[in-house]
Amino acid sequence: DLDLQLNTTYRRDNSSTSFSALGSHDLAYLNAKYFINSNSDSDDILSDARLTFSKESDNANLLGPLKATSVTFGDVTAISVAGSHNSHNSRGIVISNKVTHQKIENNKINFNGDILPDWDIELYRNGILLAKQLSVQNGRYEFNNIELVFGHNEFEFIMYGPQGQVETKTETAFIDKNVLNAAQSSYEMSLTQPNKSLLGIERQPSTEIEDKNFLFSSQYNLGVTDWFSFSLGQEHLFVDNDSDKQDFALLTNLTLTNSLLIGTVMTINQDYDRALGVNARTAIFGHSLSYQYSQTTLGSKGLALLRLDSPEVQSDIRSHSVQMTGQLYNNRYINAHYQNRLSLSEDYSGERNRSEERRVGKECRSRWS
Repeated sequence: DLDLQLNTTYRRDNSSTSFSALGSHDLAYLNAKYFINSNSDSDDILSDARLTFSKESDNANLLGPLKATSVTFGDVTAISVAGSHNSHNSRGIVISNKVTHQKIENNKINFNGDILPDWDIELYRNGILLAKQLSVQNGRYEFNNIELVFGHNEFEFIMYGPQGQVETKTETAFIDKNVLNAAQSSYEMSLTQPNKSLLGIERQPSTEIEDKNFLFSSQYNLGVTDWFSFSLGQEHLFVDNDSDKQDFALLTNLTLTNSLLIGTVMTINQDYDRALGVNARTAIFGHSLSYQYSQTTLGSKGLALLRLDSPEVQSDIRSHSVQMTGQLYNNRYINAHYQNRLSLSEDYSGERNRSEERRVGKECRSRWS
């Protein structure tokens, strides 16, 4: 596969030209994906570039004793532990022995992929617009921590080009039970240098710490029974000045009566900042219903820093949310869905907030189809 784009802009005082290429090819025993971008306004020949190599095996026979099913290196995405935002491309390696393309966490999902510069992209779930990114410049889109509802989740990506092009693709996920069966286990791990590219060309916003160090992330998943599973995860950012950052996570998934999913996420870092998330999802008469509770508790170090400016703040913030989604109407001409959400939250100052959200999306079909 190969996509090419050539743009030329003329102005009264000057003109500029840009060239982009996005492709994927098999190379020997590996698959190679690449993105290059050249702009006449840049002093460098290439203003942006990525190169990723990967190998997959359904027989779990990669890397000898590691029995990996997937190995990816070059410009990669570090694995996500408990919803962490490590979706930016970094140079490094990712190894996993999960069933190919299996999603272990069945509460939220991250989407990222390649897109030509200056394109727009919209993300829909069951016909409801969830998010969009306009005029993407770095050849990559990212949608993080997208919720999965009980039952059918159909995600549609609609991409709009600068010359009126329209492209679509879909992904589906059906959520009604644990991903892992009894005694089934898997692992995934990554070692990356955040915000650095393999070819050293791509410019990404980053912090001073992230620019100079390495991030090691790993997660182990185990199905205890067919209806209960858990995962243990950790992230370790190695810092030169002995101020390493560490995060640890415990995730559980429980299925009750084949119609109720209960999940928990607990995290803690080196400063004893803690977070707890609980979610429950089910379906009632074909409509998906979910409840989520989250609580973040600062450790003594974080609380002391916060109280320098606001001495009366509390150590916890809490939030509750209830969401219901489903189909409103469906015939040969129109397929309409809705999403309603009520959220209650309390911040560090004790102030309480309430928000309501109502969305409706519809797909119009040709009367002749």
